[in-house]
Amino acid sequence: MVFDQVNNKIYVTNYESLGKVSVISGSTNKVIENVPVGSGSADLVFNTVNGNVYVSNSKADSVSVIDGSTNKVVSTLHVGFSFWHSC
Repeated sequence: MVFDQVNNKIYVTNYESLGKVSVISGSTNKVIENVPVGSGSADLVFNTVNGNVYVSNSKADSVSVIDGSTNKVVSTLHVGFSFWHSC
C-alpha cells in the first residue's frame, strides 16, 4: 500500500483479483477506481518526484506504471522471467 499525499489517494494491490490496483480516496475512504495491471500485482512504490505508482506484477513478469493524476497505466515494463517482489 502507498499514499499519494499530493492527490490524497491510497493505492492497494489486489493480488488475487486478476491484477488490479484499487485507488482509495483519502477524503472519503472509498474505492474510487480499480486500475487493471498485470496478474499477480504485489508490491507498490510511489515516486514523489513524478507522481507515478510502480506496481510489480509477479505472474506477468512486468512492472506497470500508473500516472497518479489520472490513475491510468502509462507504461508496462517487461522485466523477464520469474522476478519476485522487486519494488
